[in-house]
Amino acid sequence: MEGEPAPCLSVVQPSRAAAFDQLFVSYFIESFDQTRHVGSPGGRSAHWLDRLPAFLAASDSAPKFAIRAASMLSYGTAATDISIKADAYVWYARALPALRAVLARGKPPVMDGAVCAAVMLMHFETWAKSSDKAWVPHVKGVCTMLGAAGPHSCRVGFLHNVFCHVRLQACVEAMSENILHPFASPEWMTTPFELVPKTFFDELVDLLFLVQKCLARADQLMRNGVNDCTMDKALHSWIHGAMSLQYAWLQRYVSTIQMSERRLPGMPQSTTSLSTCPEHLDITYTTVSAAALISLYHTVNLLLLRLLQPQQEYIVRIQRHAEAILSANDFVLSAPGPSAEFGPVMMLLQLKVASLWGAPSAERIAAESALQRHRMRYGGLMSVFDTEGGYFADLAAWVLSNATASSCAS
Repeated sequence: MEGEPAPCLSVVQPSRAAAFDQLFVSYFIESFDQTRHVGSPGGRSAHWLDRLPAFLAASDSAPKFAIRAASMLSYGTAATDISIKADAYVWYARALPALRAVLARGKPPVMDGAVCAAVMLMHFETWAKSSDKAWVPHVKGVCTMLGAAGPHSCRVGFLHNVFCHVRLQACVEAMSENILHPFASPEWMTTPFELVPKTFFDELVDLLFLVQKCLARADQLMRNGVNDCTMDKALHSWIHGAMSLQYAWLQRYVSTIQMSERRLPGMPQSTTSLSTCPEHLDITYTTVSAAALISLYHTVNLLLLRLLQPQQEYIVRIQRHAEAILSANDFVLSAPGPSAEFGPVMMLLQLKVASLWGAPSAERIAAESALQRHRMRYGGLMSVFDTEGGYFADLAAWVLSNATASSCAS
């Protein structure tokens, strides 16, 4: 592409257009190479990305236009090519009414194409700056379509693969609104996996939904004037149940991830002991997906420990999890190639949580600074992390205030 102007959409010949389609879509798929099978040692037998060439070649305009929009913007952003990015917005403008027309027909055969279009528009808004929080409607749109299809329809095939892909985005969006997502229900956490086993990424998203459930309950108790949320039997049970599951997750899968343990520079020998910090392993990352995966695990632990009392007993462990998130972010930022485009996106939730819930204050400031560096790069997605009061920020401030008061009292 270097030195060659981007094609004009109105005059490109079919053969040349197909060549550019292949270039942009191949780059988009390659960008997922380290993330598409995250948490699955052998990879899923199929992936939603595998269907993109077929959707692009089909007659349905909605998925075709959406695929072009997202893949061109991905490529144009990486290549800093203004003309390709401009053409991507043209295809986005065509994709929106095409998708509305598909949804208006509302017939089951068009479900896969509509879902594909919505997913690709969601990814378009990861980089685009079309409007504030424009990423959110597309996430909600995909989830609404999957919800209408029902959990049984998400057990196999394209809908299953998209469901597995979008669960984390659904969790992120719900946390921005301080609510519990419908996908956190027992039915949605079990039925779609009756025929295809969960990967350890799927199980980690399960843990995030369980933590979201704990946060929603604690937030409700705080607003009802309960001073010590841990006295609530339901919340206490959920927290310790989630902690047991995350420890079991680590024990089962750390060898599968095939990473070596190491101590963080400057950390005392005692703090790396599993008996001292049973849920923690210091891990040398070898891939972007591994760094993002393990940082999600640290995010789960950080949030669960913050909900426990008394806080001073857990502050060192909380600090280590926050440090691990920042370390993973540094690794991801240094990644070369197409994966570098998606790697930072995979760290936004972890950094947001660390900026609100981390310890000490220096770690929170460092996490917020890392988020600030991403703000100029990402559009509709990044604005989701700027939601005032989102990610249970009021609860975080209340927990940190109580922890400070308790520390001073002791």
